[in-house]
Amino acid sequence: MLSLLPVYHRHWDAAILLLSVPSILVILEKRRVLGTLIAALTFLGSMGIPGFLNGYLLVHAPALRLSLLQSKFLMFLVLSSAGDLPSRFQHMLDNKFLFVLVLRQQNLELLLLACLFLYAVFAIRLAPERIRA
Repeated sequence: MLSLLPVYHRHWDAAILLLSVPSILVILEKRRVLGTLIAALTFLGSMGIPGFLNGYLLVHAPALRLSLLQSKFLMFLVLSSAGDLPSRFQHMLDNKFLFVLVLRQQNLELLLLACLFLYAVFAIRLAPERIRA
C-alpha cells in the first residue's frame, strides 16, 4: 500500500505515512540534510493543510481567504476543492499540470518523497563505511 501512495492518494490515506517514521530516523542519523527534507515532506504530505487552513480562514478571516483565492500564486494554500476556485481561474482545470499543482499538491509531494526515499536507500547503502576508532 505504501508504494501506491505517490500514484493514488487521498487525504485519509495520509496516516500510512506514519509507517515511514523509523526509516526517517535512520536517514536522519546517516544523512542529516536529506533526512530533514524527507521529514518535512512527510509532515506536509500527511497533513491536509489546505483543508484545515481553508476552514479556519472561512470562519476567522474570510477577507484574507478571499484575497488568497484571488492570487494565482497563493491560492493553492487554501484551495481544498475545485468548487473554491474563483471563476477567473476555471481554465486551470483544463490543464492537467496546473490541476495537479493547484488541487493535488499532496500527490506531487508524495512522488518527490518516494524519489527521495529511493535516493536515500542507495546513497546510504553505497556510502563507504566509516572506520570507528
